[in-house]
Amino acid sequence: MQSRDGFTTGIVISIILALAVIGGIAYAHYVYFPRMAAQNTSTSRISSPAPLTDQTSSIEVGDNNSGPITIASTTTASTSIAPAINPMLVDFGDSPLVVDSGGDTTFFWMAPTSTTSEKPIFSIECVSGVTMYDVTNNRPFACGDQARYVAWKGSDKIQFTSASPTRVQLTAQIIYPGEATPSAIIFSIFPIETLAQPQNLTATLTSTYGLAVVKLSWSGEGFGTSATSDVYTYNVYKSTTSEFTPTANDESGETDSFSFTDMSVSLNPGTYYYRVQAQDRGGNVGPLSAQASVVVP
Repeated sequence: MQSRDGFTTGIVISIILALAVIGGIAYAHYVYFPRMAAQNTSTSRISSPAPLTDQTSSIEVGDNNSGPITIASTTTASTSIAPAINPMLVDFGDSPLVVDSGGDTTFFWMAPTSTTSEKPIFSIECVSGVTMYDVTNNRPFACGDQARYVAWKGSDKIQFTSASPTRVQLTAQIIYPGEATPSAIIFSIFPIETLAQPQNLTATLTSTYGLAVVKLSWSGEGFGTSATSDVYTYNVYKSTTSEFTPTANDESGETDSFSFTDMSVSLNPGTYYYRVQAQDRGGNVGPLSAQASVVVP
């Protein structure tokens, strides 16, 4: 009897557990999962916006409160209320601009629309002994020439030739007649000069932070300060061959002073020979200096 009662009790417990499982499944299916689905749907609407599209055709002018604003088309009578035009003349040369006789430079101008019917005028003053050629338009540019241009911006390459043995100063300008102060550039034309040979070149071996360093110094012409010379830089050359004629591979650098420091010899012991040479803004070079040498242990 006890065994049968235990068996009956086990059956009852099993039935109760089965009913509990069935109830849990029903709750999850009809209550829990629908709630979670609704929450997920709400979250996705916030964190996953609709893909962006080209909205160019649907953009409206307005604010969030008043809605779109309709802008009416109006026509305003033209009046001369614009301020005086201030054109701008520039160049890509050095400042002050320096040109060698026989060389050229390009002037660029920018001028907004004029308040009159006048067109911008680009001119270069007349200086005796100086001739000019308009390379851009393939025609002579007469002394004091005033060439009118339709475009609000443009450029002109002018070649200069000077018969003067000394430096000549000229002024170029761009202006709208009667409207504003002209934009002007003062520049110099140098004769094709013979650049002086650098003198007294010396090479001294020193040490910086334990590394071998060669310091060079010399004397020479000033930088564009004389009446006949427009020295722009000094080129420095180095070789392991005595009395060498420099090539591009021998160039160590350039400087706008009368000294130069070479730090490239520290890891390469040997004897080095140096020479320097003046160069003007037109790329013309003068005679080479006598060489100086140094031994790097």
